[in-house]
Amino acid sequence: MRLKKMTALFCAGTMLFTALIPASVVRADIKEKLPFSLKKPTSVSLSWLEGADSQTAMSFACSKDNEMSKFLAKGADPETHDRWVKEINQLGYDDIWINAQIDWAIDDPVKGWHYTKYWDTFGYEIDEEGRTYGEANRVSIWDVVDNSISPEITDEWWIFRGVSGNFDSPYEDEAGEIENSFYYVWNGRPEDSERGFLLGLKSQLKDGQYKIVKVPDGDDYLTIDYKEHTVYARARFAVTARPLDGGADEYYFSEWSDTVGYGKDVKEWEPYTKDSLAAPDVSELRLTTETFNDDPVAAYTLTVPEELAKGLAEVKARGGRIRIETEMRAKGTEEWKGLQGDFEVKSGEMKVCLQGLPGEGRMIPDGTELEFRCRYWCNQYKSWNGEYLGEFHSDYSGILTMKTTKIGNGRSIYDTGTGQGGESGQPDNNPSTGQQTVQTPEDTTPISSLDTGASATQVDNFVTSFKNEKDPKGTKFGFLFARQKKVTKNAITITWKQPVNAAYYVIYGAKCGKKNPYEKLAKVTSSSFVHKKLNPGTYYRYIVAAFDSSNKLLGSSNTVHVATKGGKYDNYKSVVTDAKKNSVILAKKGAKFKLKGKGIQKSTTQKINVHRRVCYETSDKSVAVVDKNGKVTAVGKGKCEILVYVQNGVYQKIKVTVTN
Repeated sequence: MRLKKMTALFCAGTMLFTALIPASVVRADIKEKLPFSLKKPTSVSLSWLEGADSQTAMSFACSKDNEMSKFLAKGADPETHDRWVKEINQLGYDDIWINAQIDWAIDDPVKGWHYTKYWDTFGYEIDEEGRTYGEANRVSIWDVVDNSISPEITDEWWIFRGVSGNFDSPYEDEAGEIENSFYYVWNGRPEDSERGFLLGLKSQLKDGQYKIVKVPDGDDYLTIDYKEHTVYARARFAVTARPLDGGADEYYFSEWSDTVGYGKDVKEWEPYTKDSLAAPDVSELRLTTETFNDDPVAAYTLTVPEELAKGLAEVKARGGRIRIETEMRAKGTEEWKGLQGDFEVKSGEMKVCLQGLPGEGRMIPDGTELEFRCRYWCNQYKSWNGEYLGEFHSDYSGILTMKTTKIGNGRSIYDTGTGQGGESGQPDNNPSTGQQTVQTPEDTTPISSLDTGASATQVDNFVTSFKNEKDPKGTKFGFLFARQKKVTKNAITITWKQPVNAAYYVIYGAKCGKKNPYEKLAKVTSSSFVHKKLNPGTYYRYIVAAFDSSNKLLGSSNTVHVATKGGKYDNYKSVVTDAKKNSVILAKKGAKFKLKGKGIQKSTTQKINVHRRVCYETSDKSVAVVDKNGKVTAVGKGKCEILVYVQNGVYQKIKVTVTN
């Protein structure tokens, strides 16, 4: 956003504050020690989440440059991960990861910032040897010092959340826990407290900046009048590098971003337009060595200009999206076929699966030249819970070409309809391999679990007759990450991640309760679904199933249980565990660690109707396994993630490293 007033003061304040950071924090040898240039966030945006889970909640988005995005993407891609590991090993590190730290100020963008020395150690104390210790709570809950970032150009987080409850006296829940008491969140805890020091929000806010609204027989809550006040925010990237020799973690910090604001001193946001959304800048189309279900995967390189990064931040902070759509065809034909694959905007290699490119019962001979193009799709809102402003597409990119080749088991890409195949349902000879493809009728044999490869009809019949609130056999959380996104009194929005080869998704839903069978609610190609016309204060459950273009099941989500607003029930907002900094190091095979996951709800007065206890799932059983109680056991040297998730799909990733 552009500010109406005090632009010069923002610049002066930013320069002054940067000068106050200790010299030991901003390292002079960053370029020599890191495999990328550590630059400040390129774009930042801030918006009020009116009608969200707390009165003060805001959305903050920030973008990274192409070099950092490529570094993160290289580490996340299985095809390049090993090279990425060797690269950081050569620098003397076992691992490198990046977080975003978000600083804030109210009405004073010069002296009102909340940075302290503890931001440089993520809230921990630090000993004489440079190692962190103690509790990571020497900052308030609004001092955002540990937000992981993705390979995408733009990340978005909710900040200033969760300040409601009893401000006047501490309390204990049924288990005797007082860690999340709003009394301590507001007033803080002293240095000699058994639970460790905690900086309270009361000491960070000034009189006149806020109000506490008293609610008889309910939760008191904190408000900030954004028509009378302006909230400012800025971000910096924090890099943690873990040495191979087992020494203390090294921290590197970028400069702070430009200042962004929301409130009375800020101009109203101007929506993005097609004229300002340039066509994608793409290059280097190639066929990778990867396949999925014997279908080839192609890759292309995407470069993201700074103007687009700015637009991504502004659109994303208000609940909108800018994504990329890809198409391909055999050269000489007219019809373009949409491809499934990477759609979130990031720099570097993007991948798409060529499944669905051909027509049924046809093949493309080896050596056929294929044409590729893509465009951006944008949908946007005036504010997070405000007017929908519609959607539009950018112009198409230039056309890239590549030729098919034999891959995997020698099967070549199916034909797009160039006349080289037979009629539908008849054998179609591939002149280069001698193989045949035959269109077979869909299997309707009853199934007892949601296993990969089941037909769409088999899945429909199984789920709609499944009268149990438990997870059906064959489901897995870490495949789709299906979860609650937004809830009102009469609607629930669920969202999920899109596998590279998924052609469409089927959503099944029902009111919670064994007597209520699932119904097939929708078939969509997007990554979210809105279930409307629901009853207030009622729990509903959902299963999402992903299918390929041949109507075969790729995988399905665990059951997602969500309560609508307007009643006595609440939903979880986050998950916490006993793992500090969400990381566990196990020294050898057989070593154990208890995660003790716990769901944190949004309200202290409403109830959670527990349909499913906290669950755990490992990403790699060869490294570590986890039981239903959260006990992690090391299996072999390497790294994996443990997913800790609750019934509405809210989750936490725990990084596990087995050293020997």
